[in-house]
Amino acid sequence: MTGIKPNFAHMIFLKPTWRLLCTLLLCASELLSAQQEHLEVPTGSRGQSGTLHLYFFNDQKVQLELIDLSAQKTSLMTLRKTNSDFLAAINAQQQEASGLIFKNQTVIKPFTPPQMGNEGLYYQDLKGIHLTQRKGFQLQNKPSLNLAVQTGPFLLYNGNLSANLDSSRFARRTLLLHDGKNTWALAYCPPTSLAKLGSILKETTLTRGFKTHSALQLSEGNSSYFWVSHGKRHPFLLSPLSPTRYCLGIKKK
Repeated sequence: MTGIKPNFAHMIFLKPTWRLLCTLLLCASELLSAQQEHLEVPTGSRGQSGTLHLYFFNDQKVQLELIDLSAQKTSLMTLRKTNSDFLAAINAQQQEASGLIFKNQTVIKPFTPPQMGNEGLYYQDLKGIHLTQRKGFQLQNKPSLNLAVQTGPFLLYNGNLSANLDSSRFARRTLLLHDGKNTWALAYCPPTSLAKLGSILKETTLTRGFKTHSALQLSEGNSSYFWVSHGKRHPFLLSPLSPTRYCLGIKKK
C-alpha cells in the first residue's frame, strides 16, 4: 500500500464491527494494489533473466476500449488526462499489421487472410471478453459484438502450446493472457522468442496463482509498450521505441 500507513495498534480499541470493516478495507486496498505484478523469468537466449510485467483484471468488472491515439491527438503520457477512467493500456495490434479492427459496428480495417496457422482474434460482446482462432470467425454471427481485433500468433490456445513457434527472433512482446475463466492479464516481456515465451507461459504458474490457458501476442518489436495508471501520479510506462497508433485500454464497467 502507499500513502497513510494504518496503525494496527489503535485498531484493537475499536468495536468488533469497526475492526472488521477496517480489515476488509485494508484487504481490498491490498488487492487493488496487487493488480500490477512482475515476475523474473528466463527470457534470454542463454537463459538470462528478464522481467515479465503483468496487469490482472476480471472481465466481469472491466471492459476493453480501443483508442486511436493519432485521432485523439494524445500520447501515452497524456492518456490519463484524455481517458480518465483507464486503468491500464497496451498495444492493440502489431503496428504494421493490416488485420481486422472492428469497433461499434464499424469495420475500421478489414480482415486479412491468415499468414500463419495460429493467428487469432480477441473480441468483446455483452457476455465479456473472448479469444478465438482466426479460421471460421464471422462478424455476421455475433450481433452483440462491440470490438474485435485480428492479431497473433497464439502462443498457447486452450492449454496447448502452438506448433512451429519461431525460436530465432528475439524481440519485445506484448500479450493478452487468459486463465480460461474470468481472469485475464495484459503482459509485457523484454526481448525473447515466441518459442521461449510460449514454453515459459505453458510451464509457469504466474503470480496470484494464475495459470495461462491461452496467450495471444498483440505486438512485437520496438512499438511494444505497457501502461498502468497510478491515479493522479505519473503512470507506470514502459515506453515504445517507435510510434504506435491503436491502444487497447482497460476501464471499469
